[in-house]
Amino acid sequence: MHIRAIFFDVDETLVYYDVANLHEKLRELIEGVIKRLNLDMKYSDFEKMVRLEVPRTYVKEFGVDPIKFWRKIDEAIMSFRRDLAKKGLIKAYADTEVLKLIDMPLAAISNASTEATEFVLKLTGLKKYFKVIQGKDYRNIDGCKPSPYLILKVSRMLGVRPEEVMVVGDSMLDILAARRANAIAVHIKRSNKEIPEANITIESLYELLKILEDYSVK
Repeated sequence: MHIRAIFFDVDETLVYYDVANLHEKLRELIEGVIKRLNLDMKYSDFEKMVRLEVPRTYVKEFGVDPIKFWRKIDEAIMSFRRDLAKKGLIKAYADTEVLKLIDMPLAAISNASTEATEFVLKLTGLKKYFKVIQGKDYRNIDGCKPSPYLILKVSRMLGVRPEEVMVVGDSMLDILAARRANAIAVHIKRSNKEIPEANITIESLYELLKILEDYSVK
């Protein structure tokens, strides 16, 4: 099977945040939104929704409209990103230079909002490489990764079959979404974390060039 398109996750796959204790800061940010909305919700409930152990619409159980909740979360994170950008703390990984060498349609797919995804890609000079940039679809908020929904949606937009798509990401959410879409799941190891569910594991995005050569002769 020839590869006809490559879909990339964005955060911690293409770009990184040069911030100490980033996850703790994001947790404080999210807990602040929960508090402002007066929700009797624990951060662990939020984490379960992110992992889709329960639907993202589960937030209705706490008396808030799901669209309102996730938009508030995304607005807070967008503000945080803008602040980091002003300080020069959002950066592209060095191996993203390989994007200019790949001669096929590329898409960026993120669980963040499309606004936030486009913002960081433009900031880091990567936006020009992508034919499609797709963030969270508020019409189907349960379609975030690890659901295959966004991969299937972008495949239709580009006129390719999911099995002709390679999905590159750093997290289990990316890999599960790719496998569920019947795409080729490539784990880029940005940490020491192993994801055995991936079809392929790489240490650098430059390795994609050899992988594409191998698939082109099959």
